[in-house]
Amino acid sequence: MLRAFILAFILAFALAGLSAGEARVQVVATNTILADIARHVGGDRVTVTSLLSPGLDAHVFQPTPDDAKRVASSAVVVENGLGLEGWMRDLVRSSGFAGRLITASAGITPLAGDGCTAHKDDDKAHGCSDPHAWQDLANGIRYAQNIRDGLSAADPLGAADYSAWSDAYCGQLRVLDSWVRRQIASVPVDRRVLVTSHAALSYFGRAYGLDMHAVEGVASGQEPDAKHLAELIGLLRARRIGAVFIDNVSNPNAVQRVGAEAGVANGGRLFSDSLDAPGSPAGTYAGMFLVNTRTIVRGLERR
Repeated sequence: MLRAFILAFILAFALAGLSAGEARVQVVATNTILADIARHVGGDRVTVTSLLSPGLDAHVFQPTPDDAKRVASSAVVVENGLGLEGWMRDLVRSSGFAGRLITASAGITPLAGDGCTAHKDDDKAHGCSDPHAWQDLANGIRYAQNIRDGLSAADPLGAADYSAWSDAYCGQLRVLDSWVRRQIASVPVDRRVLVTSHAALSYFGRAYGLDMHAVEGVASGQEPDAKHLAELIGLLRARRIGAVFIDNVSNPNAVQRVGAEAGVANGGRLFSDSLDAPGSPAGTYAGMFLVNTRTIVRGLERR
C-alpha cells in the first residue's frame, strides 16, 4: 500500500505541470472506462469527454448528430475496438474527423465471444471476439500504454509528460492487480463460480481464477433459451454457489429468475461495460475493480 501511496503522490504532483495559456488536447472516448484511463494518462494536457454516459451500453448505442460534431471537433478519438463499437467507423467517416484514432485494445489477443454475433468493420478482422478486454488489469495497462503512444503522436511536445503519467498510473494498476488476486484467492476454490447477467467478465475470470457463466452472450440483451437457463440452475444447485450477480448495463430479470429458481441470493451489482457516476466508488477504472472484487468475494462466501 505504501507503494500505491507513493505512486499516487507522484501522479498528483505531475498533473500540475501544464504551462499557462497552453491549449489542451481535446479527446473523445467512446465509453466512460476509456475516458477515465485517458484522463489519467493525459493529465492536464488533455480534456476528455465520453460519448456514452455512465450506465449506457456501447453494444446498442446509436450516435446522434451532436455526437458526430463532438468527434469532428476533437483532436483524438479513443475507441476500444474488438467489435465493441460496431457504429464507430461509420461515425468517424460521416463526421469528417481528421484527428488521430486510438484503438486502446491494439495488440491484445481477444477471447472468443460467447454467443456473440459478428459486428461490421473491425470484426471482419477479429471474427466474433469478446471485446471486454479491460476486465483484466494487465490489459488495462496495455490500454494505458496505447493511449500514451497515441497522445504522444498527436501532441509530441507532451510526450515526456504522457510517458511519466502512464508509468505512474500503470504502477497503480499493477498494485491493484496483485490485490485483486489475493482477494479472489481467499475464496475457497469450489466456490469460485461467477454467474452474471451477460458474458462481460470472461477476461476477469481468466485472469483471476473464476469459472465464468452468463445468462446472455457478450452483447447484452440476447434472449437466453430455456435449456441454457435450466443448465445454469442445475449448476448453481450442484455446486452450492452462494450468489448470482447482475451487471450495470443489462436487464436483471433473467439472472434474478435463475437465482430464485436455484434458491440463490442476489450477490449485488457488478460494473461491466460502464463506470458508475463520477465521484462514486466505481466512478473510475481502478474503483470499478475495487467495487467488483469486494462484491464478488462477499457474494461467493455465502452458503
